[in-house]
Amino acid sequence: MSGIIVMTILRRIPIDKCAWPMLAGLAFLLGLSLFAPWRILPVGLVMSMGFVVFFFRDPDRLSPADPRAFVSPADGVVAGVYLNDQPEAGPVGGPVISIFLAVWNVHVNRVPHDGIVEKVTYVPGGHALAWKHSAAGNESNWIYFHSAHHRFVVRQIAGMAARRAVCRLCPGDAVQKGQRLGIIKLGLRTDLYLPVGSLVLVQTGHRVYGGSSIVAVAPEAGNGAHS
Repeated sequence: MSGIIVMTILRRIPIDKCAWPMLAGLAFLLGLSLFAPWRILPVGLVMSMGFVVFFFRDPDRLSPADPRAFVSPADGVVAGVYLNDQPEAGPVGGPVISIFLAVWNVHVNRVPHDGIVEKVTYVPGGHALAWKHSAAGNESNWIYFHSAHHRFVVRQIAGMAARRAVCRLCPGDAVQKGQRLGIIKLGLRTDLYLPVGSLVLVQTGHRVYGGSSIVAVAPEAGNGAHS
């Protein structure tokens, strides 16, 4: 009965749906633990449920109306800004913004700009520390988008603790800036590949919030179009 009461309360909290199987299992164990002789067990289970809720929280975000603005695809700290030189990754010569997510950040990823999903590619790989350059070979999801004038890419990167990146978009989907894209379970990094000529507004060390922080401005139509 206690597990059912806890789950009823939790359903009022905005959390990602990935959390519900874990919470259901913990709630079931919580109900059983009330019959156990160890009083510390229910306390530990409640604390575990609290961590799951905290980690998978999914607050609403208000995105800026500026049609040229790119918003951050993730909460966290900008770990680096550089130019892309890999044609298979995104627009060659366009800026790349790497965002590192700490455990306490919201881990739901968001669409950085209005557009259409071209393709979603899962790439198996390792689980190196996600803030290191070696994370280039990590397991990841690549989500390729195009708008009327530009192409851009989001990469969800699994880290040492993260073992799964979840993308809920499909090729052909029309998406809006700030829309929920997916989540990285215990994820540590998200990269944004921007069109050539984009004006980057952040630098290493800046704190950003997914769906609301403007990280770059797209070039004018015709300047770097479809790049």
